[in-house]
Amino acid sequence: VSSVAAPSSPEAMRSILRDLGFVEAGDLLSRIIGRTVYAVSIRRTADFEKEIGPLSERFDRFVGARGKKTGKRRILFAVYYMNRVTPDDFNAAKALAVDQRTIASFLPVATDTVIPILYDETVQAFRFMDGGTSRRKSYDVALRFFTQHILG
Repeated sequence: VSSVAAPSSPEAMRSILRDLGFVEAGDLLSRIIGRTVYAVSIRRTADFEKEIGPLSERFDRFVGARGKKTGKRRILFAVYYMNRVTPDDFNAAKALAVDQRTIASFLPVATDTVIPILYDETVQAFRFMDGGTSRRKSYDVALRFFTQHILG
């Protein structure tokens, strides 16, 4: 039996990811498992709404530049550490998550997706929109991986 403490700082999150076999590539940590490429962007911010737009655009450019040549599903965990998560920040994260899940529900094949995850330092807890039980939808597969392997 083993347990993993929830990573309460960006450095602790990076350490857990390195222990899981993720390697640093610029400002991302990534790992390929089967036909899925997991990438994690870890940042500290005071305003999530300003941060997520540029990150999503960068991810879209990356996916567009690489195309589907690799045949792999790409998942980006956008982990933001914040002193306090405001309702506006959480609503922005929830809207992005709903968009990602909606896109996945219409497409029969695995899609590339961005998963916003906020860490509220005042309550010391991660806040994100839960995934479902699907074994095919990228959002569900990714959140299951995150909760099982990173949050332990």
